[in-house]
Amino acid sequence: QNAHLRVIPSFRCSIAVMKIETLKTGALTLDPNNARKHSGESIEAVADSLRLFGLQKPIVVDSENRVIAGNGTLQAALSLGWESIQAVRVPADWSPEMITAFAIADNRTAELSEWNKEVLAEQVLNLEEEDFVLDWLSVEPAVYKPEKVLEEFPAFGEESATSHRCPKCDYEWNGVTK
Repeated sequence: QNAHLRVIPSFRCSIAVMKIETLKTGALTLDPNNARKHSGESIEAVADSLRLFGLQKPIVVDSENRVIAGNGTLQAALSLGWESIQAVRVPADWSPEMITAFAIADNRTAELSEWNKEVLAEQVLNLEEEDFVLDWLSVEPAVYKPEKVLEEFPAFGEESATSHRCPKCDYEWNGVTK
C-alpha cells in the first residue's frame, strides 16, 4: 500500500485550503534546476492557451518566490507581457527534498497517462465542425483524426495467395492452400 511513499513513510500530506496570491512576474524566479525543459514551440503553445483560456490553475512557488511548478507557464506569461500571475505556495513545512519531489511529480505524472484516441478524435472533429481552431497546439492533425478505414476488404479464403521469404536463407514459398 502506497509503495510510492516508502521513501518518506513518516510524511503524510493533509488537504489544506489553498491561498491564491497574485504576484508580480518580475518578483518570481524560474527554477534553475527544473528538470523539465521547454522549447520555444511549447512556450508558444502555452502562451496561445493563456490567450484563449486565461490562467485556470495557479503556478506553485516556494517562500522565496522560486517557481516549483509552472515554469513554462511563467515563461509564456512573460512572453505575453503579463505583469502579474496567480500562484500558490508550497506548504511551509516541506523540506527541500519534498519540494524537488513535488516538482518532478508535477512534470512526470501527465506523461504517464495516454490519450483515448477514439474519444480525442471525436472531440477534435466536433470542435473543428464548430470552427474551433486547434492549430496552435502544434500537433499534427493526423494524431487526432481516426485512420481511414477501407470500405471493402479483399476476399480471403483458402485460394488466397500469400508469399513468404525466410529472412535467414531467402527461401521463398507461396502460402496457397491446395
